[in-house]
Amino acid sequence: MNFKYFIVILAIVQLSLIIGTCVGQEQQLTQTTLFVDPTSTTNSTQGCGATSTQACPTISAAIASYSVIIPEPTNSLLNIVLAPGVYTPMYNSTSNQYGNAQLVLSGLNVTIGPSTPLAQGSQVIIDLLQPNTNISNMFITLAVSADQSPMTIVTLSNLNIVHANTVIRSNNNNANIVLNNVTITGFMSNSSGAIYLTDNERGNISSLTINGGSISNYTCAPYTTLVNSFQYNMVINDAVFANNSAAYIIYGYNASFTFQTPTFINNTVTNNLIYFKDFGRDLISTITDGNIAYNQLAGVTNFNGLIASSGGSVSITGTLFDSNSHLYSLLQMSFADLTIQGSTFISNVVYDGQVIGGEGSIFEMSESAMFNNVMFDSVAINFNLSHISLSNVVFGKQLGPLGVNNTVIMCTQGNITFDQITNYNNQSGNGGLMACGVTSQCSISGDTQVCNHEPDQHKGLSGGAIAGIVFGTLIGVAAIAVIIVLIHKRRRNQYNSI
Repeated sequence: MNFKYFIVILAIVQLSLIIGTCVGQEQQLTQTTLFVDPTSTTNSTQGCGATSTQACPTISAAIASYSVIIPEPTNSLLNIVLAPGVYTPMYNSTSNQYGNAQLVLSGLNVTIGPSTPLAQGSQVIIDLLQPNTNISNMFITLAVSADQSPMTIVTLSNLNIVHANTVIRSNNNNANIVLNNVTITGFMSNSSGAIYLTDNERGNISSLTINGGSISNYTCAPYTTLVNSFQYNMVINDAVFANNSAAYIIYGYNASFTFQTPTFINNTVTNNLIYFKDFGRDLISTITDGNIAYNQLAGVTNFNGLIASSGGSVSITGTLFDSNSHLYSLLQMSFADLTIQGSTFISNVVYDGQVIGGEGSIFEMSESAMFNNVMFDSVAINFNLSHISLSNVVFGKQLGPLGVNNTVIMCTQGNITFDQITNYNNQSGNGGLMACGVTSQCSISGDTQVCNHEPDQHKGLSGGAIAGIVFGTLIGVAAIAVIIVLIHKRRRNQYNSI
């Protein structure tokens, strides 16, 4: 081999080893564990937390101690281990700082929670209510980060947060937040709700993941959202949202959402339970194996959907919608696509609207059922300027005075396809689902047996009436013929007798 080429190859190999070593070093995290115990008497100004016997008295003290140990936290992980007990805000009026509230974690990779497993009956309780006051505090705040700053990663595990105003408020444009089995019990929230996340710069880089736990018993101001996500992608697994009152329970703006086995029960909203807004119409949000029951819109004149989407696509699978009430619409799509599979809609109460509706949408529903929904001057499905496909859908008896033409389905200026539809309704005595043939009706393909006859005000004679007229006419003609024959015979007999 030419010696010159050998030197070049050797240099390339050495350079690859150097690059590989640097990458490996960048990926390796320096881990620091600090202990916190609310009963600790350790002087936090001299450093604390290295051991459980030298635990820091507050979470803020542990963060301060960490900043001394690791001045530059890049590629570093901080584990804050909390001893069982109650952690109050611990406000210091002299320094205007909090011990266990208003935690500033921007730029850190930090986990906060107890050592596991906890002894039976033990809890770590974060009580955000300032003692002897009616003032609740924020737990964590994340400020806007510079473009080149490291990602902020915050993981909270196995915490019971009570009397919460806002648990997390983030304006950070490069953050991942994870809640593992965190139970949040609300208080009064007048501004930010339980979680407020906004990424005004990059978009769709930051995220929130909730694994287990619950958010419950919040009373929010009329225009306050319980969980607000502005360009933060969200993943929710096995979490419960119960007994909350807010404008929105979850508001998503230009972000994708993944709900796996969520429970939304007994919430009251003035706008929407869940709202997806996507200007680009390219984001997909999913709800899988959910339980959405006993929620209601505040006031029967609210023309919103319990779950609504403007743009984007929503996919719902294996989800139960049960006994939601005071609705204009249960699901409302505006230029957003909707797919429903293996889901059940039962005993929902709708006024002057529809259970599922939308405009400018592609709507596909399969292997699903709708029955015992109470519809006051409403219909089960109502779409305009849309493409609809219904396959293997069971329409059980729908209760209440139905809407226009006493139908279950309305579709205008679009098209609808029926395949293997089971219908247990008997509206107008004809058993159909739609009033077919009316002005601006969608084009219909597939099983046309779903059609009602035309409404009474547009009806001609029925088939039975026509048959009766024909039969009566034939009888009349026959009778006339008999009479003519008899008269002719009588006259002939009279003629013969002369």
